[in-house]
Amino acid sequence: MAKDRILEILTAHDKRFDGIDKRFDGVDKHLKEIGGILSTHEFRLMNIEERMATKDDLVVFRNDILNGLDKQMVILQRLDQERVVTNHRLDRLEAKVGVDEA
Repeated sequence: MAKDRILEILTAHDKRFDGIDKRFDGVDKHLKEIGGILSTHEFRLMNIEERMATKDDLVVFRNDILNGLDKQMVILQRLDQERVVTNHRLDRLEAKVGVDEA
């Protein structure tokens, strides 16, 4: 009789363990999904890191742009000075020739 009772208890425990095994299977499934998502995120982060600019890169880029703008400003100032000189010389020439301003 005690043997039958022990078998009943063990059978009940087996059923409980079957339920726990199913829960572990569900957890395993979710862990695999999470692992896949993590792998995707890691891949995306690696791609971002490969293509991103650092602060030092941005400083160099900014300096290159500012140097180019400085060169353009020098050219514009020179052209403006040449325009002023050319207009002055034209005024003097017109005064010599006697061109009427109309």
